[in-house]
Amino acid sequence: MVIGMPVARWNAADHLDPGVLAACRTEPLLSSLGPGHLVELPQRVLRQPKRRPGVAPPPLIRMLGAGRQAAEVRVRTYLWLWASLSTRHYADVNLRRTTGEWARLVGVLTDDAVHHQRKRAEAARRVSRAIHYLSSECLVAKAGDHVITLLDPDGSATPYRPWSNDERAERERARGDLSRAYGYRTDYRRSQVWEDNPLMVPATLWTNGTITTLSAAATVALLVLWDYETKPGAIIDLPKSRAYEYPVTHSTWHKGLAELETNGIIRRKPGALIFTAGNNPRTDTDRHRNRWRIEHLSLEVV
Repeated sequence: MVIGMPVARWNAADHLDPGVLAACRTEPLLSSLGPGHLVELPQRVLRQPKRRPGVAPPPLIRMLGAGRQAAEVRVRTYLWLWASLSTRHYADVNLRRTTGEWARLVGVLTDDAVHHQRKRAEAARRVSRAIHYLSSECLVAKAGDHVITLLDPDGSATPYRPWSNDERAERERARGDLSRAYGYRTDYRRSQVWEDNPLMVPATLWTNGTITTLSAAATVALLVLWDYETKPGAIIDLPKSRAYEYPVTHSTWHKGLAELETNGIIRRKPGALIFTAGNNPRTDTDRHRNRWRIEHLSLEVV
């Protein structure tokens, strides 16, 4: 995409099967709420304090290691689970949903396959394999026929429980103590309070089909950019620590960014000069650090 080229606002509805889009729009739990609902995603779903030998990456990052199709079903199923249960503020983390319903939401059961027995069975198997993977990673637990329980993403195999107001206040006090003790050298990533407040994502990304349309790599890249965005439309500067806190492989990270940029969801902005022309034998042009802006993403249910 040419920098500065005008791009029409991207809508997932233009890329989704009509039946899948209808399932996203009418998901019972999310559709019962207003358009301003925010899905609360704990940082530990996709972020870690720092890379440590022998420590597994965060759940969403691990899912990207599978083949593209398997990764997409896993990521979409997991994120739809978080979105659906957010409507209850995670007071009840059990959700009943058939594999056929899951298959519609994650986009593997399209209109042309609904009345095709073999395709329906294959779609159900793909969802079942994704749920089995989530269960084997201690991210969900099977609580009965078509019932799954959301577990804490830290791998403790305990039902997820959001922080209370008292816990949030205590974490802020602990951070304040560290800041007073170490000043500008404070590095929260080395402490027990490394995790920031949850990432708040508009529920319309689910109900308008965006989560079901984007690839797994693009979805993770969008969530990372969203986490660094200070206010809507702000320029996003990615620190060098991004590669350690969100340990996506180099190729997957740039593949996700390229998909978002091609669709006009984000725009590249030139940042600080890394080196000038002639100072590096591999290039004869200036190199700038990339900055980004999320600007053509529809947050409406169309």
